[in-house]
Formats: sequence, structure tokens, C-alpha cells
Amino acid sequence: MIQDLTQKQIQLLNCLMHQDNAMDGEELAKRLGISSRTVMRYLSVLSEELKTFDVSISRKRGQGYALEGNKAALKPLLTQKEYRQKDGDKRIHEMILEIIDRDEITIEKLSDIMFLSSSTLNKMTADVKDFLGRYRLTLAGKPYYGLSITGEETDIRTLLGDIGLDYCNAKLVNTGIYNISEEELERTDELVFGYIQEYGMIVADMDLNNLIARIIIALSRNRKGRQVTGMKLGASISGHNYQMIRSIMEALGKEFHIAVAEEECFYVMVCSGFMGYNLNLADTAGCEEMRRFVNDFLAEISQLTGISYNQDEKVMNVLSMHLKALMQRARAGNYSPNPIIGQIKNSYPLEMNYAILMAQRFEERFGVSINEDEIGYLTVYLGVYEPQSGERIKAVILCNYGIGTSQMILEKIQSEVQNIFICSVYPVRYLKLALDREPDVIISAVPMDEYEGNVPVIVSHDLLGEKAISGIQEQIWQKICIEKELMRYFDPDCFGYISAENRFQAIKKLGAMLERNKGIGSQMINAIEKRERISSTEVGNLVAVPHVLMQGEFSSCIAIGILDNPVQWGSEMVQMVFLACFNQSGNQYARIFRTLYKVVHSEELVRRLIQADDFYTFQNIMCGREV
Repeated sequence: MIQDLTQKQIQLLNCLMHQDNAMDGEELAKRLGISSRTVMRYLSVLSEELKTFDVSISRKRGQGYALEGNKAALKPLLTQKEYRQKDGDKRIHEMILEIIDRDEITIEKLSDIMFLSSSTLNKMTADVKDFLGRYRLTLAGKPYYGLSITGEETDIRTLLGDIGLDYCNAKLVNTGIYNISEEELERTDELVFGYIQEYGMIVADMDLNNLIARIIIALSRNRKGRQVTGMKLGASISGHNYQMIRSIMEALGKEFHIAVAEEECFYVMVCSGFMGYNLNLADTAGCEEMRRFVNDFLAEISQLTGISYNQDEKVMNVLSMHLKALMQRARAGNYSPNPIIGQIKNSYPLEMNYAILMAQRFEERFGVSINEDEIGYLTVYLGVYEPQSGERIKAVILCNYGIGTSQMILEKIQSEVQNIFICSVYPVRYLKLALDREPDVIISAVPMDEYEGNVPVIVSHDLLGEKAISGIQEQIWQKICIEKELMRYFDPDCFGYISAENRFQAIKKLGAMLERNKGIGSQMINAIEKRERISSTEVGNLVAVPHVLMQGEFSSCIAIGILDNPVQWGSEMVQMVFLACFNQSGNQYARIFRTLYKVVHSEELVRRLIQADDFYTFQNIMCGREV
């Protein structure tokens, strides 16, 4: 399908569309910044695709290539594709990449290359300047010479890494470094991976691509005579990693006929943050400091949550290595993009909180800040750990069966109902003795009409049946997780319908409710805002859960706000907000947080909650009662 063509293939087709005369392969290659061999391959792809439109690519001897047939049939498709790709930052990126590729270029020349009018490009320059400002770069213009980009060479390279390269199916794709051909990128990938295998290393795809990206950028800039200066290796650099990178750079420089100075090897080493290890040899000598940090952090969150975390030795090693490489990258201002950050935030909400705390502790200890994408990768590491049984619900069973059958029931429920600990089984008439065990819930085989205690009762007449197990699980969820635990953090005085133009205005209004009615200090609301700026707290289904976990003299509480109209909250629209303040002295934080997230992942339930007329209707809907 023509919609699956790459941007370069679309540009090639546009070149042929807008030329009255034929163009030879060399001219097309120069125009597009690719090799003649790549042009031939693209022409072959296009020839197959264009058959559907009664258009063909003909080769005219001595002149080159031209389109023949009903070219007008292609125009709507090309326009739609081209401008869809160039919407917003895409156009800005392309303009910047063309300027960098040519060092200096006039608006008129840019107009020809980008198929945009000079007036459109002139209007774009303000946005281009703003974008370049993020990298401490400036857009300069000289009469007769045109536009150029000025600034530190390392900043230009950081920019190229962000907009000139992309990732597809775990491999690097060259989308805008025009003086490096696809063949050279493929050869670099092949040679780098070969050296890594030769050195007996195991390297994650993310780290490998980051290394290749820095090598490609260094080669590209050296080919243009642009070198880095003042690069030095710190004491933390591992010698065998540097030697491998130096060997790679020398081999590629010789093969591509590019002179590569030693400082370029320093640049690749420092800015890629490359850290290769042979995990089979447990090569962690350089990670002892990080191991201590990881140990200290896991001890902290274990104490914080009341959950004991397994400390898998291999995972500890790998996480320590990851943090060491991350510190090196972050100090050079190079962070790895995370294409699945949205999925990570939705799948591991609790672990994302721990990872944000880890990032804060990391900055406190090492003076290095971590962005949201990198926090996402740390979240996945923390998701590996399995919490030990600190979160289980304590239950007693009352049944009117014999001892053997009662024991069978205990074993079945214990093994098939999640997060439950059966502390004992009693005959029905021994209710008082069962209550002395201080259970969270009573599971009974018969109705208990005269019981008026506070411990929730789940009645199931067939405790051995399959339906009974799922019914017990659902009732535990409703009676314990929601009614007994979650609902005690809610209060009608901290529930309201509010108007807000953005997420921070909503946080301030809900925070004011908690300050007024629960004595929550303003410093806690400020901490929620700070956490929100690190990583937005939308969870999908029009819901956000901004929160904080702190020490102090206050009771954990949650304010609920239903917005008059949805507002943009990170990457999602949000209309219902749960603003949570948790006290670190409590040990139910993890279970309450998971319960809240599970509740709001029901699209139908959220829709009904948003339509609730008042707090008590809201409460009944959440607890599964008829309204």
C-alpha cells in the first residue's frame, strides 16, 4: 500500500511528480541525501506500488527517470501523506535537518527541497528558533548565504540524536542524517554487534541502539569536518568498554574513509553511556556503589510499605549496571527514549511511584536527575520483584461439615482465592472463638442473621463449588478492599464538583478541600504538584490519581473531584480526580493504591461514578450497591 511508503520514498516520488524532465539517479540521490544504490532500490519499490494507479516509472536513455501515466491520481494521496508527516514538529524537524546537512541554505533552496512556499518557511522560523532554544542552539541568517544553526557541537549532536534517528522493531532507523547512507548504517550495526559478541558481552537493545546512534552521529559530523573538543574520560569509565569502542571507531573510520580523532571515541563513550558486561562472569566490580544504592532503596520501600521484597541476585546485578550506565548518560544529557512509557504507567502504577522515589533518592545521592522515560525503565525492573505475603487478607471459615471436609475447604480456598490467609476453620456455633482470631473477613457456609459485628461476612452455601470460589473472590474485593478499606479514606466533605482549566488547577482546588477539612499542610499539596511534574498521573478512562506518600502527623485521606468538563492531563483527557495523601506510617498504602487503580479501570463503573448526583450515590455505586 502506498500509505506504507517511507518519508524518503514519498520525497522521491514528489521529486518525480514536480519535474517536467527526467532526472538521473545521481541527481535524485543528491537531492534526497541518500546513495544512488538506495535510489535504485526505492525506484523498484515505487514501481510496484504505482501499478495500482496506472502510473509507471520509465527510464529514458541518457536522461534518467520520469513518471508516465495519470500523475493527477497520485496528488491527493501524496499531499495527504506528505503533510500528515509534516504536521507540527515534523515540519520543524525536517527544516532543521536540511539546514544542518547543508551548513548554510537559502529559503529559496529550502523551498525547493521541502516543497513548501518561501512564505510558509518564513512563518515557521519563529517555531524553529523556539525548538532550537531547547538545545541552547540559535538560528542565524546571513544575506546571500542563508540560514545556519550555531551553538556547541555537542548540543547539535544531541539534537541530531533526538530528531535524526528513530527506532523500529528494536533497530535504529536513519530518518534525517543525510550524509550517512542506509548501507553505512547497516554496516555499522553489523560491525558493532560483531565486536560485542567478540568481547563476550550481553547488551540490551536499548543500550546497543544508543551506542550505534552516537557512533553514526560522530561519523556524520566528522565527515562534514565538525569535531568535538574538550572531551575527557572520567575515572568511572571501564577500560574494556572504551577499548572496544575505540576499535569500532577505528574500523569504521577506515572503512568509510573518515578521519576519527581520539576525542570522538571519548564522545561516543561518554554520551552513549555504554556499559557492556559479561553477566555469566558476574562482572559487577564497577557496580558496588550502585549495589549499595539499590540495597538501601529496596530496604526503604520495604519499610515504607510493609511489604518484604525478594532480592534476586541476578536482577540486582542488572539493575545496578543499568543505573551505572544511566548515570553516565544522564551526566552527558543523553536520555534513552521510552516508546512504551504510557503502557508502563498503566500496567505498573504502584511500581512507577517507587521508581519516581528511586529517581529522587538517586539525585540526592549522586546529583544526577532522571527524566520520565528513564523512570519508566526503572519501573520495569521494580515490577520484577514479587511482594511477599504482607498484603494477604486474614480470614476464618465457619462451616457445618465434618473435620475432613472442613480441611478440604480450607485447602481449596487457600490455594484458589488470591491474597488470602485462612487462619482457622470452626463449626458455625463457635463464632465467638473465630472472632477472637481478629479476622478481616468471615466466610460462612450458612446465613448469620443474628450477627451484628463489624467484621464483614461472606455467605456461600457450596464452599467446594467452582462458582463459590469466584464469588468469594468478588465479595472479598467488594466487602474488604472497597467497603472496609478504600471507603474509609473518603469523606463527603472532601467530595465535590469542580471547574478547572488544567490539571494543576484541579490539584489546587482538591488540595484546598483536604487542607480545610483534614488539616493537610500546603507542603503536601506542593509535593503532589512536584510529583505530577515528574510524571503525570492519568490512568485512562477519564481518571487521574495525583498523590503523595509522606511522613507526618496526619491521617491518610483521599479527595474526590468530578470536573465540569474534561481537561488534558498528560496524554489523556480526565474528568474524575482522586487526590490522595498517604501517611508513610501506615502499611496498607500498596493495597489501597492497587484497589483504587483496579476500581477505575472499569470504563462502565467510571461512567456511572461521574454521573453520580452526590457523595452517597457515588459511594453506593462504588460499593456495588443498587441505586
